[in-house]
Amino acid sequence: MKNKLSILIIDDDRVSQIYLSELIDMILGDVKVVRAESGEKALEMLKKQSFHFIFSDIMMPGLSDEKLFCELKESAKFSPSTKIIAISGMDDINEIKKMSPGASLVLKKPIDREVLKKVLAGEGIDLKKEDDSAEDKLVLDLNLIIKLYQNKPEKLLNLLNLYKNSLPKQYASLKTALDETNIDKIRSCAHSLKNSFAYLGATGLRSNALYVEENLKGAIQSEKITECIDKILSSEVVVIDKIEELIRKYE
Repeated sequence: MKNKLSILIIDDDRVSQIYLSELIDMILGDVKVVRAESGEKALEMLKKQSFHFIFSDIMMPGLSDEKLFCELKESAKFSPSTKIIAISGMDDINEIKKMSPGASLVLKKPIDREVLKKVLAGEGIDLKKEDDSAEDKLVLDLNLIIKLYQNKPEKLLNLLNLYKNSLPKQYASLKTALDETNIDKIRSCAHSLKNSFAYLGATGLRSNALYVEENLKGAIQSEKITECIDKILSSEVVVIDKIEELIRKYE
């Protein structure tokens, strides 16, 4: 009897975990999906079991980037069939590849269903640079998650309520980090918000958060970084209102 396909998802972002898990379930159905919120926890799991696929975020607190992927490759060497796939919200595919040695493939968040379907089937895919024509799109386009949960309104509501509760905390954390001039914390907040904006279809806000995450190295001296942060902070009311509006629609 053939063993059930097993998949490990490594990501510190809860929504990213949920989204990918649901997408895999829709494509494969009877599959074992295990989640780990850190590289350290994932390595502990790999000591006890092997997986057919490992999907791992790149930039996370603690063990991440090149070191994590080297460790994953070392852990997976006892299971040659294991495929390690890097997932990231970054735009530069070449940079993602540098940060994820040992990964057989890189995928950009949010992962497209048809692309994932080909990956799980072992087919080749053509990764193209994301269209930047919507750089100034600050409104939400929730078609991605609505489509994912088109026949599961209760799950859609759960995810929307998760955003409703978590986003104010993310915005507040960014404000606190700015008040404290804590550069590392500002970048961490930008990383977290970038993931949220990606799944909410706020492409312009995602681009702003990504720019801050990738370019803020020291003191905030760049006008571009200041502008990006201002756009993020000024979006809070609009974003939360839109989510609450959708919650009322599906309740």
